[in-house]
Amino acid sequence: MSSYVNRDTSFTESEKLVNELGAKSFLRFWTWPNLFRDQENGKEICDLIIVFGNDILLISDKKIEFNTEKDINVEWKRWYKKAISKSFAQTKGAERWIRDFPNRLFVDKECKNTFPINIDITKAKFHHILVTHGLEEALAEKLGYASFQFTNDNSLGDLEPFKIGLVNQNDPFVHVFTEQTLQDCLGNFDTANDFLEYLKVRESFFRINKKVSLNAEGDLISLWYESYDESNDSR
Repeated sequence: MSSYVNRDTSFTESEKLVNELGAKSFLRFWTWPNLFRDQENGKEICDLIIVFGNDILLISDKKIEFNTEKDINVEWKRWYKKAISKSFAQTKGAERWIRDFPNRLFVDKECKNTFPINIDITKAKFHHILVTHGLEEALAEKLGYASFQFTNDNSLGDLEPFKIGLVNQNDPFVHVFTEQTLQDCLGNFDTANDFLEYLKVRESFFRINKKVSLNAEGDLISLWYESYDESNDSR
C-alpha cells in the first residue's frame, strides 16, 4: 500500500490547490504536504515538499488579503512582510531542518510514520518557492494580469508595490508566484523535469551580472520558448 494514504491531508483552500497542482505535475509519490518534525508536539515543516531525485522543492503557500482601500505603499509593505518575508522564513527553516536532521521527518503530526524517502544531503539542491494568494485582483487591476513584475535588484525589498526583486541576496534563490502564474507555469511545464528545468533557467536569468526586469511571469515563459533550440533540446 502506498504510504501516501497516511499523509496529513488537512488543507486550507489555497494549500489544497497547490497540493493538487503539485500532485498532478509531479505524481503523488513525490509530493508531500505538511511534513512534520518531532518538536513542539509535531511541528509542520513546510506547506508542501516535493522530492524528485536530488531536487527538493520547498513550497510555502500563504493567503494574505491586500486592502486596496489603504495607502498602496503602506499596504504593500504590510503584505510583503506577511506573504513574502514570513513565507521565506518558513522555507529557509525547512531547508535548515532537513539538512541537519534528514532522518527526523514525519508524514503525520504524531511523528509515528517516518518520511519514506532517503535524502542525500551532500547532493541535494533545494528550490524555494513562495506561492501567494489574495493579491490577484489588485495585480490584474493595476498591471492587467495577475502577475508580479520582476527585477534582479537585490536591494528592492518592499520599496515598490507589485514588483519583486531578489528576495534573498545570496543563496538560496527564491521564486515567487501568484496562484495564476503557478497555474500558468505548470500548464506549460507539466512534467517534473520540465518544471524543474524552468526553475533552474529562471534562477539563472535573474542571477546574471546585469540588470534585468520583466513585466510579468508570462514574459519569461515566452522567452523560454523563443530561446528553445530543438536541435539540441536546450535553452
